[in-house]
Amino acid sequence: MDLCAWDGFFSFEAERRGASQVLAVDYFSWSGKMPWGSKAGFELARKALNSKVQDRHVDVLDVAPETTGIFDVVLFLGVLYHMRHPLSLEKVASVTREMLILETHVDFLSIKRPAMAFHPTNELCDDSTNWFGPNEAAIVGMLKDVGFRKIECVDKFTCDPPATSLETYPRTNRATFHAWK
Repeated sequence: MDLCAWDGFFSFEAERRGASQVLAVDYFSWSGKMPWGSKAGFELARKALNSKVQDRHVDVLDVAPETTGIFDVVLFLGVLYHMRHPLSLEKVASVTREMLILETHVDFLSIKRPAMAFHPTNELCDDSTNWFGPNEAAIVGMLKDVGFRKIECVDKFTCDPPATSLETYPRTNRATFHAWK
């Protein structure tokens, strides 16, 4: 399952790599509420690729075994920091049978204890949908709290803003985690 799939890139790649069933789930991007969001890119890619990727128009907070099913591998990429309530990871865990791949914005990297930066306005990249930045220890703690037994940070990197926005937007730190039940 690809949660918050938007244009479906990772959904279609999972199918190309041999996943027997792929479900792309989105609500926010497909709702058309944002000027950049729609399902048109997903539909175009599915048609162009002659894909069998299934889709459901479901919000992350409504994801549950009853609404989407349970999947061996769940992709939750670039979404966690957009969630107003970070322990919405409970919903993600409920539909993960074996492995979760999570990529997110991270903050407070020098702090060893679980910590999180809160962004109540648009202070992170001028985007009011960016709510918080957990550090690695916070992500590991949250994932353990919702039932994952083994968590590994597999990648950390820094994203530079577009060259035209260097003075407006800060560099942001990102991290990718693999978590197993």
